[in-house]
Amino acid sequence: MKNFLKLKSIFAFAIITSLITISCDNDDDGPSIPDENIVEIASVNDDLENLVAALQRADLVSTLEGDGPFTVLAPNDEAFATFLTENNYSSLEEVPVDMLRQVLLNHVIIGTIDARTLLTAQSGYATINADGPTADSKVSLYFDTSDGIEFNETSDVVSGGSDIRAANGIIHVVDAVIPIANVVDFISWDDNFSELEDALTAADQPDFTTTLSTANEAPAPFTIFAPVDTAFDMLTEIPTGDALTAVLQHHVIAENNINSTAITDGLESPTTLEGDTLSFNISGSSVSITDGAGNTGTQVVIANIQGSNGIIHAVNKVLIPNTDN
Repeated sequence: MKNFLKLKSIFAFAIITSLITISCDNDDDGPSIPDENIVEIASVNDDLENLVAALQRADLVSTLEGDGPFTVLAPNDEAFATFLTENNYSSLEEVPVDMLRQVLLNHVIIGTIDARTLLTAQSGYATINADGPTADSKVSLYFDTSDGIEFNETSDVVSGGSDIRAANGIIHVVDAVIPIANVVDFISWDDNFSELEDALTAADQPDFTTTLSTANEAPAPFTIFAPVDTAFDMLTEIPTGDALTAVLQHHVIAENNINSTAITDGLESPTTLEGDTLSFNISGSSVSITDGAGNTGTQVVIANIQGSNGIIHAVNKVLIPNTDN
């Protein structure tokens, strides 16, 4: 299991806060900072011509010329060429501006995160600027450094492409345009959810993957209380068939994107897909859940993993529904 669980406290809205703090500490005796901003640095990089053109088309130049600081994951020209081909566009001018803007914002993190910080963290999440399913939500980005520095399991920092400093932030050149992740993507990419992924895709289960991949219409957005692998290890027996279906559905609330800021002491949730509700108790920084069967003490261990179609809160126990109703 990867170590990112150790990096986050309850209701840490994003790992970005701690990463920025570490980065600032690392930079105290670090390299000198140039006078040029991110756009100016990118404009003289022969591998980032398409990025600069895309920023101009999406009207994001002035944003990245601002004070920041920003961390920009900059797709190189080959990455943009592949993106255009895979999406059947012959040029950047054919990409709808609104779509292009969100794609680019999916590569922008508020704050400065250098390669050393990412490597120290090993894996985890940062909040980026692409829009989530609600007006006040921004999607998350997953990173893993077990084999280089990889984002959303699709895009790697190229050799020699990390830690390009600018007056208002830092650039990491990457080899692919990073896709905006939905909740299924995060469950698939994050090894802490491997047991949950196995359960959701078991042969005797309904097509959870298709349902939970729904975008921009009911039953999305989803709020998922996702058991980590150790939660499944605590079960004396993993259910199968209809019993497993009910258990999995008990972890999902449809048509709601419930951020941790909306969870208050004594709150009763909307009904889960299974039909029962969950209730919450907050004591200091600890948030515990009472499931449909009345079991108490399930802790939220990671909050606010925001996907394009819902939000995930990782929990340390499997929630059990009321089997009497």
